[in-house]
Amino acid sequence: MRKLILLILILSVQISFGQYTSEESDERINPLSKLSFQDRLYTGGNIAFNIANISGIPIYFFETAPFVGYKVTPQFSLGVGAKYIYIGSKQANFKYSVYGGNLFSRYKFNESLYAHAEFELLRAYNLDPNSSSQGDRANVPMLFAGAGYNYSIGGAVNLQIMLLYDFINNINSPYQGNFMFGALGPPIIYRIGISIGM
Repeated sequence: MRKLILLILILSVQISFGQYTSEESDERINPLSKLSFQDRLYTGGNIAFNIANISGIPIYFFETAPFVGYKVTPQFSLGVGAKYIYIGSKQANFKYSVYGGNLFSRYKFNESLYAHAEFELLRAYNLDPNSSSQGDRANVPMLFAGAGYNYSIGGAVNLQIMLLYDFINNINSPYQGNFMFGALGPPIIYRIGISIGM
């Protein structure tokens, strides 16, 4: 009986010690491990407006894009976003809307700089003049990667500026006329937005 009690005591001490070191190790590896799911979330979005001049005709571009991110570690996060884009011109007598969503990941190098990768799928229009379905709705994929700059406005609110390169550069991309260096330039876009709690 004494041997059984002694064995139980030894095992319970070992199990307790093992749990303590495991929890301590988890917290050392990821300081966020004790936070709740909600406390690891951050949110934000961006609003964009641009007027592109194509063949002397002004084309108006408006975008709104809210997102929610989840901090996996203090440096790495994953997230989802929604997007709505309006493109139109009174002079050219056209207007249309584009909508969809994205999945993204971010890696913070420090409090100011981070890398951003994103897959976006938008329900846009087929603009390919060689396609028999030109003018019909189409699913348009984009694959962005680039860098961002995070500037604290105050508290948990940050202003964010990103430069992103579209590796797919789909002919139906609604960004085609709004690239940073013009419609014929490389497929680089910029975004300015706000995040809370990143």
